[in-house]
Amino acid sequence: MFFYRNKHIMIDLGTGNNNKINWALEDKQEMIDIIETVYRGARKGRGLVVSPKDYSTSTNIRFHFILYVIKFNYFFYKKKKKKKKKKNLLFK
Repeated sequence: MFFYRNKHIMIDLGTGNNNKINWALEDKQEMIDIIETVYRGARKGRGLVVSPKDYSTSTNIRFHFILYVIKFNYFFYKKKKKKKKKKNLLFK
């Protein structure tokens, strides 16, 4: 988690959780780049900054795409219930 002048700075890493990094980074330079991005954004008054590298996985993207297709098919092919016509007894 990152703070600047007692203000919580969120970072968009592409994972959906903008508050923290809870995995091991590959090398020191990645951490330096993230801290530098947070610092520059916080100095400009931003509460949310975008990370220099996208950490979303292709599996995660594939999963969300599959969910999107399922939702689309459900709403597109959903059968509409037919309303029963009420018989008008006044006009036979």
